Amino acid sequence: MDVNKTHKLIKWPSPDRQVVIINVLRAWSLFVAESIDAWRLTPRLILTSYGWIVYKVIDWYMHIPLIYAETSCKLVDAHRVCDITNILTPTTQQAALVTAIIGAGTVVVGFYVNSGRDWNRPMLKWFTSPPTTTPTPTPTPTEDIPPTV
Repeated sequence: MDVNKTHKLIKWPSPDRQVVIINVLRAWSLFVAESIDAWRLTPRLILTSYGWIVYKVIDWYMHIPLIYAETSCKLVDAHRVCDITNILTPTTQQAALVTAIIGAGTVVVGFYVNSGRDWNRPMLKWFTSPPTTTPTPTPTPTEDIPPTV
């Protein structure tokens, strides 16, 4: 199949029609961007993701097993009494990780609060209708009409 013949068979839109299509696509994409900005989808997604991360980190931290090291045990009144001298708790690095994740919350909440659209700014000009008032005709000066009494 000849590519040149196929290219000639396709009815390409006229250049004016191409400009119209491009303008419609541009207006549609700007409308979608304004809608996403008005609904604040990205900041809400980030805030929700941060909440999920905090939940998972705290869940992980709470389930770190504590290891007890017994040093000596003796039998007192038929009960075993042991001296526990070393308790292995979460390390300082693990505690620092949890602290850093929780501390990042101020940045995330600050991002959420300070983001969004400026509601004093008008919406896109492409979607506002042009004024429908017709201009009033300006009177032309006529010198041959006498003033009425």
